[in-house]
Amino acid sequence: MRSSHIAAFVVVGGGLVLLLSSQVSAEGNSMYVPTGNADFDSKVSDLADAITVAEGSPAHINNPGDLVKSFGYKTNGKFNAEGVLIFANAADGRSALLSECQLICSGKAAATPNGPQTSWTQLAQIYAGTAGAANWARNVADELGVDVNSNIGDWVQS
Repeated sequence: MRSSHIAAFVVVGGGLVLLLSSQVSAEGNSMYVPTGNADFDSKVSDLADAITVAEGSPAHINNPGDLVKSFGYKTNGKFNAEGVLIFANAADGRSALLSECQLICSGKAAATPNGPQTSWTQLAQIYAGTAGAANWARNVADELGVDVNSNIGDWVQS
């Protein structure tokens, strides 16, 4: 797969500068590359772990985040009518989830309409859908040790 590397510096509240780095596949999907900021990368990983718990996806689909976007990783079709993907292997599924979590933590995901000020409850409405949003938000927040009404940006900077 042909890809190129993109890097950008983002200034976060309080003057914290993050290097957001990603690899873009020929299809235009952003593949996961750690930023090099250990604190931020740790938050990305913690969020991926929390989403994995909240989603409870079957292991055989290699998609711990129930993602419908591949982020450039190889998939083997769709698992259900909602478009949840089956990743070729567990490592690709985890990396795709880390890609999504990196976008969420930086406030650039489609599921973060208010950027870093998006609350966990708001994130859940978009990420999990309205039917399961309350439980999803509670599960993610409990895993992260935060209140469901707090915002993502405050947690990332904590």
